This record gives sequence, structure tokens and C-alpha cells, in this order.
Amino acid sequence: ALPYRIAPIPGKGLGLVATRKICRGELVVEEKPVLTAPGGLIGMRKLQAQFDALEASVQDEIMALHDRNASDGHGKTLLGVFGTNALPQGVGSPDAAMCLVISRANHSCISNCYHGWVDGRERLYADVDIDCGGEICTHYTQWHNPTAHRQRELETKFGFLCDCPACTEEETMRKKHDAIRVKIGELDEAIPELYAMPNQAVALVEQVLELYEKLGRPTPYAAEVRHCFDAYQLSLSNRNLTSAKRWIGRAYAAMVVTDG
Repeated sequence: ALPYRIAPIPGKGLGLVATRKICRGELVVEEKPVLTAPGGLIGMRKLQAQFDALEASVQDEIMALHDRNASDGHGKTLLGVFGTNALPQGVGSPDAAMCLVISRANHSCISNCYHGWVDGRERLYADVDIDCGGEICTHYTQWHNPTAHRQRELETKFGFLCDCPACTEEETMRKKHDAIRVKIGELDEAIPELYAMPNQAVALVEQVLELYEKLGRPTPYAAEVRHCFDAYQLSLSNRNLTSAKRWIGRAYAAMVVTDG
């Protein structure tokens, strides 16, 4: 049986709900895209041809998805639906892909899942344990941005104001957590600038990972892969094989979850 079902979510339309307990690190869904587009306008023009070749029932499922540019569901377009729901085919890729099930995963700034593109498929996996009946959420914005920045971006790009626990928590805690998020982003940008000083750069990696824990949740797997692999390379450049072995082991364990 599938670990999820598509169901109405108050104030959000449809979403994904866990049909049983989903454990941290578990693959929730791996899905082949129903529509793809290489970067640029030429790829977008090919969408209609792909859409026309699909069965009518699949076309209906596509057009039932949210269109940021439509008002109350009226005036939807294929480009609007694709532009609202498509994900990049890998970090930094100009190519996009849209999946019917994963498109139903709503946003939360403290998401319990994350998605990644692997070998022509989109994978959605659990970053934390999810109880039976809990909503399965990913995130649509840069994770380390503060609340006000995330709210503006979500309203501009997707047409909604987020009311997730991270955005609605008590002001003192929200400011504290925003400061941690911003610090993570600053350290993340600083690490590459210290590649010539491996010990200092590894110390920043350790600091970033500790900051994630201060948010009261495990480090997201995607972040763990990237940061631990950075520390592995830095340790190798410093000829610290013991440290390198420890970091690559941690990166590999996280990558088994993100990439399978």
C-alpha cells in the first residue's frame, strides 16, 4: 500500500497525507514526470505537444493543479500550471519537470520531506518521522531565508501566504529561529571562500550542522550530503585521512537516502 493519499487540506486545497507512520529517511514516492521542458522558450513551446499526446484523464489531472496566474481556478493555462508546479531537474538545472503526485505536496517552512531529481525521476523522501494522518510537506523557498523574505517570495511566486508552524510561532521564538536560519546561510556562503584554509572551513561546516540541530530537528539530508562532502574534500586537501573517512561516511549515509 502507498504510504500517502491525496486528500483535502483545510485552507490549501488538496495535499498529501500519510496513510501510516513514515520513518525518517524513508522514500515516500519516486515518480516519472508527466511533462518536461528544457530551459528556454523553445522547451515551453513543446509542452502543448506533450500534453496533447496524453490520455484525457491525465490531462484533467494536470489542469486540476494550481495555476499561480489564475483567479479562483478560472483562466488556467498549461504554461501557468507547469510554471507553478514544475521542479528543476537537479540543483541549478535550467530544465524542468512536473510530476502529478509530488506536485500535490504542499509547502511548509519547516517541511518534513524534501525532493530531489535522480536518474530521470523525482524522489520525495522523509527528513523527519511523519505520523499516520500527518500532512506530507516539502518547501518551495530557500530554507535559510527569514520569515518576511519567505512570505514575500511565496506570495509573489505561488500566490499564498504561509501559515505553517515556523511562520506563526510566537514572535520571540520566530526571531530566534530566523537568526539561526540567516546564520546558516551566511556560513554556507563563507565556506567556499575558505577552501585555502581547510581547518577553518571544516570548523564552519561543523558550526552549520550544529545550528541545524538548534532548530529542534535533524539536519536535512540534502544539506548533510553537501556539507559533509565539502568537509571530506577539505580534509583530503589537508591530508587528514581520518577526518576525511569520517566525513565521507556521513555524506554517503545521507546520499543513500537522497539518491537511493
